[in-house]
Amino acid sequence: MSRNATSPAAVRGLLPLLLLGVITVTIVTVTRWLPRQTTQARSTTTSSEEAVDSENPPPQPVGKPVRDEPYPDIREFEAAKTRNEQRQAQRAATMLADLEHRFSNERVAPAWASAKEAVIREANTGEQIAQLQAFPRQLSVQCKSSTCRVEADFQTRTQAEDWLTLFSLGLGSQLPQTAFNRIAAPDGSVRIVLLGQAP
Repeated sequence: MSRNATSPAAVRGLLPLLLLGVITVTIVTVTRWLPRQTTQARSTTTSSEEAVDSENPPPQPVGKPVRDEPYPDIREFEAAKTRNEQRQAQRAATMLADLEHRFSNERVAPAWASAKEAVIREANTGEQIAQLQAFPRQLSVQCKSSTCRVEADFQTRTQAEDWLTLFSLGLGSQLPQTAFNRIAAPDGSVRIVLLGQAP
């Protein structure tokens, strides 16, 4: 027998070491390989789920149509605002017609009419009206026994609007129920016809 030959006892002694080495290499290989496979599987699953989601979007709630507008409530708000303004204009027109009818059919109480006309003219001389240069070019005031009619002519719409706001504040409780009409001329001038009823 050769001296270099390995005895059966030596082989048996090396066997556990060889087996341990093989197991270690296997564990290391599996440990490195498994996370890559899991990540790829997750990636594949996510992309397939996204594909399904894009092909089958979630159902919309019943009764709510799909809208392309980014802010659909704005149009609804504007429509509601327009309807409200139309209702207010209609009420104002009805009130103006009622006051005009009452004024036309009312008798004059000279003492009351004279006192009320003086108060109305005083409201036209307010300091704020002067600051804004919103005096009317012409002012007509006529009162009867419970109603008054005021007509005022202005060069511009801005003057008319400023005057109307400040004049109404100046009247205070003298004519709490008022209605008015704006009449615009082609040259840009405006006439305001205001009717009011005293309490």
